[in-house]
Amino acid sequence: TDVVEDDAPLFGDDVAVPTSFSREESLRIITEALAIDKAAGKCVVASAAPDMKSLESMLVQGMREVGFDRLQEVEHMVTRGVKGYNDMLTSEKEGVTWEKAPEPTDEEKALETASKEERMIMMKQKRQDSEKEQELKSLATIWAKREYLRKSLKRRIP
Repeated sequence: TDVVEDDAPLFGDDVAVPTSFSREESLRIITEALAIDKAAGKCVVASAAPDMKSLESMLVQGMREVGFDRLQEVEHMVTRGVKGYNDMLTSEKEGVTWEKAPEPTDEEKALETASKEERMIMMKQKRQDSEKEQELKSLATIWAKREYLRKSLKRRIP
């Protein structure tokens, strides 16, 4: 048939309450579904939302308000859909949505410890080098003053 009779808009169209959507509209949805890789091998059944306040209708309108374009909207409905949304809500209630950070392996811990030790050794070496350089500078200054005084005393006094 060319026209499917129903009472609510399809995919968040801002039309008040159409009683049907056309064959063109269904072909447009199918064309957009063909452009989605994740829709390969899936059957697409398009129908108007039964109620304007239904979860399906609110989900699609919310996606439009956030800035999804029509292709992204169709992709979401094909890949996850309302079932995916409901699953997310139930998993959130159960507290499984927060994933624990992966524990570092023994190799990673060993590498981190080794790198910390290497950094500590390098920092200690730099500190020793700077202390040695300061000591050499002070010895050089003392030597230079002593030499200047020795040479200045050797000259003839008129």
